[in-house]
Amino acid sequence: MRKIYFLLLLVASFISIDSACKRYDKTYDQESWQNAFKKQEVLNVKPEKAAVIEELYKQPALSAIDDDYFYILNGNEQSVNLYSKNDTRLKATFGGKGEGPAEFRWIQGFRVYSNYLFVNSPGKNSYFSKKGELIKEIKCPPELIPCQPVGNNYVTRDYSKSSERDIHSPYMETKIILVGPDYKTKKILFQKNLNTAYEFNSKTGQNEACLFPDICSFKIYKDNIYIGLSSLESFYFLVFDANGNRLYEINRPYQKKEIPGIFKKTIQNKQYTMMTNENQKVKIQFYDYFPSFCNFEVADDKIYVFLYPEIDRQRILILDLEGKLLAVNLIPFDLKSLERSSYRILFSNLIYNGERYYIKDNLETDNWEIWRLKICDISQVPPGLCQDK
Repeated sequence: MRKIYFLLLLVASFISIDSACKRYDKTYDQESWQNAFKKQEVLNVKPEKAAVIEELYKQPALSAIDDDYFYILNGNEQSVNLYSKNDTRLKATFGGKGEGPAEFRWIQGFRVYSNYLFVNSPGKNSYFSKKGELIKEIKCPPELIPCQPVGNNYVTRDYSKSSERDIHSPYMETKIILVGPDYKTKKILFQKNLNTAYEFNSKTGQNEACLFPDICSFKIYKDNIYIGLSSLESFYFLVFDANGNRLYEINRPYQKKEIPGIFKKTIQNKQYTMMTNENQKVKIQFYDYFPSFCNFEVADDKIYVFLYPEIDRQRILILDLEGKLLAVNLIPFDLKSLERSSYRILFSNLIYNGERYYIKDNLETDNWEIWRLKICDISQVPPGLCQDK
């Protein structure tokens, strides 16, 4: 009997090991991956106007979309505005500048969950109904920004110099941290020194803004945590569950790409006036190469990875949640958009049902408009990746 029990236990362990190997399998189609970065035809797609916002805003941002609403943050007033997707009418507004109930010093993070809306601001986390009614507010450490709920915990990010001696170093220690309901650290999910947007020039004694530094950010999707690292050498994702248990990684090779001269010139023509604490102008500089990607989003059970533009096109890699390459799509890119706005528009990619949504100002009508651009070519991707409109 003891021998039979031991044999069953041994078989079960082999099954468990085999399942784990499949779960953590890091193999991929190298040829397909290498071809993904070669020139291809740009999709014949054009942006479509999805909605017109009649209200006047100074600093609006389209921050989320679900089946019912467009969620627009009014940065000037620190409020959240819910617009119906059916008729684009304003249905509810909540928030406002202040420190009282349902007021915010400034909105640091906003997210739509299945049965509530979440706002992170310095000193508190606020929960609202899907109609904008306050459910509860919980005090939290002011430095806990940005912050997002995942299961019973929260995920946050922290930047710091590794020591006082490194105050002028171009590197910053970046951490992605899981904290519990009491806001105490449960686990450091990611920790690495990355180059930053500022470098200290010892000859001039001033900071220089170095654009396109390394990027480390996180997304929450279906109670899993997706951490993306974009650097000169790394195209890397780590995936954890809501309790901080590491599920798997996505680690792919990436060949460095130089930042084109015309790209630098276009951005410099914007004539940014970046200021230091000493109220001195900061010189705009560039790193020699782009990091591996500029942004990613997790939606539609997929990971959408946006690479830096190639003058007139922007490459989007569409992966399944475990890193299998499903499609590569190139959408048109207007280089002049960098002259009209900050280069940070490259980092703003809101995805809903296979389409990229964004907000822009119509200078002729003085109205803000919501636009969408289809980033999925249904003929190239597996069924169910995106829905035809």
